[in-house]
Amino acid sequence: QIVAALDPGDDGPNAYGADSLVAAIERQHGAGPLLLAIDDWQWADDASRQVLDLVMARLTASDAMRIVLVSRDGPAPRTLPAATRRVALATLSVAESSGVIAALLPQADTVTTSHIHTATGGSPLLIEEMCHIWRSNSALATDPAARGSWFDLAVQARFAQVSQADAQVLRIASVIGYIVPAWLYSAVAGETITPALLDRLVAADFLFPSEFSETLRFKHGLTRDAIYAGIDRRERIALHDRVVSALEKRAQPTGQGELVAALAWHSSASGDRVRALDYALRAADITLAAGALDRARAHCLIAFDQLDAKLVDRAPQPTGDVASLRRIIKAFGRTSVIDPARANDHAFERMRERAERSGDLESTTLANYWMGAHDYGLGEPRRSLARLRTAQATVDPAQARGFAAQLLANLGQSSAIACRYDDALDFMDEAIVRKGAAAKPGRPEPSLAYCLSSRGLVRADMGSFTMAHEDFDAAIVAMQGHDEPIVASVTAQRALALIYQGRYGEAVASAEFAIERAGRARATYLQQAARVLCDYAAWCRDDDTAAFDRFAETALHLHLSERFQRIGFKYGWLAEAMAARGESAMSRQFVLLALRRALKGDRLGEASAVRAMARLAADGASRHGPDHYLRLADRAAARRRSPREAALNRLCEAQLAIIGDDPAAASRSAAAAHRAFAALDMPVHAARATALLADGSGATPSR
Repeated sequence: QIVAALDPGDDGPNAYGADSLVAAIERQHGAGPLLLAIDDWQWADDASRQVLDLVMARLTASDAMRIVLVSRDGPAPRTLPAATRRVALATLSVAESSGVIAALLPQADTVTTSHIHTATGGSPLLIEEMCHIWRSNSALATDPAARGSWFDLAVQARFAQVSQADAQVLRIASVIGYIVPAWLYSAVAGETITPALLDRLVAADFLFPSEFSETLRFKHGLTRDAIYAGIDRRERIALHDRVVSALEKRAQPTGQGELVAALAWHSSASGDRVRALDYALRAADITLAAGALDRARAHCLIAFDQLDAKLVDRAPQPTGDVASLRRIIKAFGRTSVIDPARANDHAFERMRERAERSGDLESTTLANYWMGAHDYGLGEPRRSLARLRTAQATVDPAQARGFAAQLLANLGQSSAIACRYDDALDFMDEAIVRKGAAAKPGRPEPSLAYCLSSRGLVRADMGSFTMAHEDFDAAIVAMQGHDEPIVASVTAQRALALIYQGRYGEAVASAEFAIERAGRARATYLQQAARVLCDYAAWCRDDDTAAFDRFAETALHLHLSERFQRIGFKYGWLAEAMAARGESAMSRQFVLLALRRALKGDRLGEASAVRAMARLAADGASRHGPDHYLRLADRAAARRRSPREAALNRLCEAQLAIIGDDPAAASRSAAAAHRAFAALDMPVHAARATALLADGSGATPSR
C-alpha cells in the first residue's frame, strides 16, 4: 500500500528516496490508523534508518500511528520516541519446542525431541530445518562432526530431493539474491515461474511469494546462502553474467538509477572487473549523496578490489585507472571521517600501498591525508599528525591552494586534540585566513566553520571565552544555515566550551541541538558524543542522578567503541565524580584511562584525573598526600596552558583543606580560585569559591 502511494510522477533515480517514501507513508497515514511493521531491522542500512528517523520525527506523535521493528541482535534506530517499548523474544522453551517438533515430526520420541531442542537452542527456524533433516537423514542429524555446519547440510539434503529442473530454478534464483524479481528471473532463465512450479517450491520450503508484487523470496537468507554456496563456480559466474546483461537491458530505456548497486555486485561476482569498477564507483557516488555511508563504503571497497586486482605492480599505471584510484580514496575517505571506525584502517592501508606502488604522487598524498583525517576522528592525534605532515610534504601550495589550506586546518585540529595549543593556533589561524579569503559570498563553508569552532574550543580551554564564542558565532555564519554533520560538530564543541565556562543550561541546549542534527545526519559517533555533554551538563546544573547515570553509560559506550576523539576529558570527569561520590575503585579505573590517554597526547582529562587522586589521597587511599597530586595537576594545567584548569586546582585545594581542618589554607586557596574564576568570566565557579570563603560550604561537592 505504501509503494502504491508513491507519487506516480516521481520516476527519477530518487523515486524511492527518504523524502519520497516518508511522503508516501504520510499519505497512507492520512487515510486512517497505520501500523508500520519492519522486519529484519538488523540488516537496515543508513538510508533505511534515515527513513525511519524522518517517519518518527513527523508521525509518531499521533495516536493513530505505531511502528514495530523486528530485529535480531543489531543496531537500534538512532532516535526512539518516548513511548518506545522493547520486547525481547526469548528462544522457545523445552515445552514450546516440543509442541513445534510434534507438529513437524509427529513420530519423534522424547529423546529425538530433546536432541533437536538442544541442537537448535530453541530457535524456531533451526527447529524447522532440523526436523527436515531428521526426516531425510537422522544419522546426519546426530553426527557430532556435522554439528557445526548442520544447517547448510540440512538445506543441501532437502535441495537434493527436488527434481533437477526445480533445482536449476533455485540455483538461478539464489544467484539473483534473497529477493527475486519475477521479471529478472524470466530474463535470466528464459521462462517464467508458473503457479504449479511455485507451489512445488513452497511445498519444499524454499521459495515463497514476497510481500512485494511480482517478486519472490527465499524462506530465509541463510537458506539462499546454502544453495548459492553449492553452485559450481563456472556456472555461478555464467549466471551472474546473465544477470548483468538482463539488468543492463532493463536499464536502457530509463537509465541505470536504482539498478547500479545490483549491477556492481553482479559484475563483481561475474569476474568482469571493468564493469564492476565502473558500476561500484557510480553506486558509491549515489549512496554517498543519499547519506547511506555504510553502503557507500561497501561500494568503495568493491571498486577498490576490482581495481587492485586489475592493476599490475609497475609504474606508470594507465591514466584512467589512476583517476579511478584517486576517486575511490576520496569517496572512501568522505564516508569514513563522519563516522570513523577502526575497521576502516586496513582498507586505508591497502589503498595507500596501492597508491605508492602506482607511482602516482597525488594518490599517495590523498591516501595519507584521508588516513590522517580518519585518525583524528578515532582520537589518535600523534598518528594523525604524522600522516598529515607526510601529505603536506608532497603538496605544492601554489598548485593546490584549497587542499593546502585544508591540510593546515587538519594539522591544527589534530594538534588541538594532542593539546599542542601553540601549534594548533598557528595552523588554524593561517588556515582560517586562507579559507576566509577564498570563501564565496552566500556559499556555505563547512571546513571553515569546523576550523573556527575547533579554534574556539582551544581558546575556551585556555580561558579566553569571549574570543571562543566569537569563533563559534563566526562558524555558524560560515555554515549559512547549511544542514550537515559539521553543524552537529560545531554545536557540540560549543556545548563543551559552555561546560568549561560553567554555563550549564546553555550547554544542555547546545548539546540537544547537536544531538538532533547528528541524528538527521545519521552520524552515530557525533550523536553519542553530544549526548555525553548534554547529560553531564544537566547533572552539573541540577545534580540529577539520572542524568549522571546516562552520562556514565554513554561515556562507557564510547570507550567500548574505541573511538577516542577527546575522550580524555570524559575519563577525567568520571574519575573526579567517582572520587567525590566515594567510589574509589571506579575512580582509580578512570584515572588510569585518563592518564593512558595523556600518554597518547590527549591530555584533556589529565588534570581532572590527578585532582581525583588528590581527593582519594585526602581519604587516606593513596601512598602520597593530596599536595603531591595537586602539584601534578598544576603541571598538567601548565602543559595545556589552561588557567581554567589551574583555577579548578585551587578550588579543589580549598575544599581539601576544609576537609583537613586547615581553614587558613582553605581561605587562601579559595581566594585565589575566586580571583581566577572572576577574571576568566566563570561566574558559577566564582560563586562556589565565594561560598567556601564565606562559610566553608561546598567542601565536598558531587560535581
